[in-house]
Amino acid sequence: MQNLDVIVQKKFTLNTGNYSSIQPSVSITVHNVVDTEDLPKVHKLLDIITDALLHKQIESDAQTMATVKKLGFSDYFKKVREQGNMDEVLKKAIEKLSELPPF
Repeated sequence: MQNLDVIVQKKFTLNTGNYSSIQPSVSITVHNVVDTEDLPKVHKLLDIITDALLHKQIESDAQTMATVKKLGFSDYFKKVREQGNMDEVLKKAIEKLSELPPF
């Protein structure tokens, strides 16, 4: 039996009104662990996971877009810069991700 990589990706564009849109996207890749006989089962499970994550991403993107519309583009990014902790939050998330055991 040959092992395969499986990639499941979901992406589309949602019109949020007034000539605005969001493009949520989620992709999951499983490398060299899927036996060909298990491919349909693995694909179905990854499809369920990516679907759930996509819905979470849509919610996050929609909230961000609503805030941008409310504050305006310049004020939104001014507020983001004023909060000043985005780089630290990013760094901590990357560190936590690197501490997870391999899947």
